[in-house]
Amino acid sequence: MKKLIFIILLFPLFLISCSSGEKPEITNDEMNDVINNKNGKDDAEIELKKVSEYDNNIEIINEYSKRFKALPKFKQIAEGSTEAFIVTQSIYSSLSKDGNEYVIYNTSNSSMKNQYHEAIFNDKITYRNNKDDEFQEIKLEDYKKEYGVTPYDTTFFDCIINENTVSKIEKEIVEDNYKFVLDLNVETDTAKYLQLQMKKLGDLGDYPKFKSIRLTIIMDNDFMPISGKIEAEYEIKYIFRFDCKQVLDVKFEF
Repeated sequence: MKKLIFIILLFPLFLISCSSGEKPEITNDEMNDVINNKNGKDDAEIELKKVSEYDNNIEIINEYSKRFKALPKFKQIAEGSTEAFIVTQSIYSSLSKDGNEYVIYNTSNSSMKNQYHEAIFNDKITYRNNKDDEFQEIKLEDYKKEYGVTPYDTTFFDCIINENTVSKIEKEIVEDNYKFVLDLNVETDTAKYLQLQMKKLGDLGDYPKFKSIRLTIIMDNDFMPISGKIEAEYEIKYIFRFDCKQVLDVKFEF
């Protein structure tokens, strides 16, 4: 029973998915976008407009994602917990950028099990998981197919944001900053990359099914992030079905 419980809880940052059963498909166009972003090639130039100059909230979120990934140096940190059955799993995850190097670091800890995944992206990609004493090298295409999420994805908290994937979005001005709260449509492919990651790192037999995903970001008028939050409820199947609830607070360092 203990083994069952800690397998359920081995989820890193943003372990969000939108459906269960079928493996999410990564198209050639999506892979080309990842490769282009790695090489510093974007399909559209970043417009230097202010947040207040946009009328479409979804456009604001996608513009924020582009500008954030274009920063020369940053660190995005998410901390919180996942509640499942009778066990609480502490979560720490970070994405760092310094020049052309990115580092992904995910850990989850409880009284039963500690888990981590670390990956370094520069001229090559190396990674290691719990069982690895040394880093292993992997191609970008293979990492994308295995783990779903890369630093080169122009997503918002690793979720795909468009008119189909967002059920509701609210904007509020808070002390001269802008707060956006997004409720995502879990019946779409909004988080299919994370779906791959969750199954891989959680060692699950199937893809999780989410009941709700809510993402919050506070940014200033120049698109610089101040804080964020990720809230999700989902169901996983590992012999039996279990409900999980995850809450992560996001902060930024520059």
